[in-house]
Amino acid sequence: MKNSIIIIALFISPSLFGVENEKIITSKVKSATVFLKGAQVFRQGRTSLKPGTNKIIFDDVSPFLNPKSIQASASNGALILDVKHTIFYKEPKAQKPQIIPERIQKEINGLNDSILIKQYELNMVTTLKNNFLNEKKLIINNKVMRGEGRNDSLEVLIKAVNFYRERLGEIEAKLFKVKVKEHKLSNNFNKMKERLAELKRYNHNIAQPVVSSRKIHRVVITVNSEVAASSTIKVNYLVDNAGWHPSYDLRASGKEEISLTYKATVFQKTGENWDDVKLTLSTYNQNCSFTIPTLPTWDLFDKKTRIPKHQSFSSGYMSLDTVMIMSNANIPQEARFDNGKLQLEQATPVDDFLAALSNNQMQSSLNNIEFNIEQRYSIQPDGQEVLMVVKNEKLKSNFEYFGIPKVNTDAFLLAKITDWEDMNLLHAKANIYFNNTYVGETYLNPNVLTDTLQISLAREKGIATSRKKVSDDDKKSATGKKVSREITIELVVKNNKNETVNMQLKDQIPISKQKGVTVKSIDLDHAELDDNTGMLTWNLQLKPDETKIISFTYKVEYNKDMDVL
Repeated sequence: MKNSIIIIALFISPSLFGVENEKIITSKVKSATVFLKGAQVFRQGRTSLKPGTNKIIFDDVSPFLNPKSIQASASNGALILDVKHTIFYKEPKAQKPQIIPERIQKEINGLNDSILIKQYELNMVTTLKNNFLNEKKLIINNKVMRGEGRNDSLEVLIKAVNFYRERLGEIEAKLFKVKVKEHKLSNNFNKMKERLAELKRYNHNIAQPVVSSRKIHRVVITVNSEVAASSTIKVNYLVDNAGWHPSYDLRASGKEEISLTYKATVFQKTGENWDDVKLTLSTYNQNCSFTIPTLPTWDLFDKKTRIPKHQSFSSGYMSLDTVMIMSNANIPQEARFDNGKLQLEQATPVDDFLAALSNNQMQSSLNNIEFNIEQRYSIQPDGQEVLMVVKNEKLKSNFEYFGIPKVNTDAFLLAKITDWEDMNLLHAKANIYFNNTYVGETYLNPNVLTDTLQISLAREKGIATSRKKVSDDDKKSATGKKVSREITIELVVKNNKNETVNMQLKDQIPISKQKGVTVKSIDLDHAELDDNTGMLTWNLQLKPDETKIISFTYKVEYNKDMDVL
């Protein structure tokens, strides 16, 4: 009696003795965080758990998932014991032969009978043809016909010739009819065989469909539950073959704020359908390891490391703010400052660090930015790009006209954007629309030194500029060793618009780094001079139809045997 009770208990409660319950769960991709390269996919499904250990299988997950990245959770107090990735090879199901249509079967049967009869007819015609051919051969080869018999009887010869002519004529006529009939029978016979072969192929395809085995990627989650319960199982993992890249639309009229539309193009070839999925776009580098980073020793007194003269430090100390500013200046990797000038030399550890900071990938890892897309999207795994709007913003801007008549006589409308740091902009292409008209494209680069982004919006034909050299006097010194040239340049700016405009006008005087050549400014007409570059800047305000004439003069002195432009 006790043995019977134990056997019954085994059948009633297998989980009490460690037997696992295995179940394939119905799941779908609910959301995805898309990185610049790769994505994190979130799936979930609901199932019932039995007391004890349960194996929950998520079928048809991406073949491009990273097995080490799989994470899972379960509701209602269920405990996750194990998570792993497996591949299941699904065998094709046994296919039942399908019934051949009755009309096809009748045609096959009829063709079999017809082919048999045609074969008999063709054999008979072929035999008759061969008999006629043999008779013809017999007559032709007869000795009398060849003159090899007795030739002393003219009567016999005449009869033989008449017989030859008459009989051979009859044989040829009958052979012609037999050959025609043989040809027709042979054609019909071959057509019947071809049709029968075609029907048999149809029969074979219908009766034996070809189904290959399929490789299915799975996530298998082992869950323990103390009681029978319904539970929501969630799983997420990293996948390759997905990503996004940003772009922008800038719309301006020249009088109002600039409207910026932040766009994203998303694609995926993960092997999974993303149907009505909640998307988050991230700049995070998903390939980062979970190991806590360490900082190497930073020797500020490396003899190859130079601090720019324009930076003031105490005891040679370089602050983190200064490092960030220098990185934003896009300093070349193999560069140093010497006496305030940028010099190239072999990279140092500090240089490497600055170069890494200016790299977009490093910037993304230091400043993880996420954009939650409000609208849900369906993205098929075919690699087709889906364009979406991330957000729309109004940018605080000042509009100013800009001109360099030495390079181009057109004026350009500039938008100076402030407070852009909180926009979370990435380096990307931007389409420019001015007065609702597409005028071109530019690139936004937030990794700049200043706190103002300058964007060229359009050429302005309503402002005319010109430049000419009005004097270039050569004077030689008394000793004849020196040449002195005094040059005057005249700039003319005219505002043909019916409104007052602010304009920044630029030109330059030469600079000299060569011994024996000096440049001196004589009269710069109130321009701001950059001593390092020789750049001249005038900030002008032009009323409607106003014309301003600006002239500046500089002097160049050099040895007469030098070739100076």
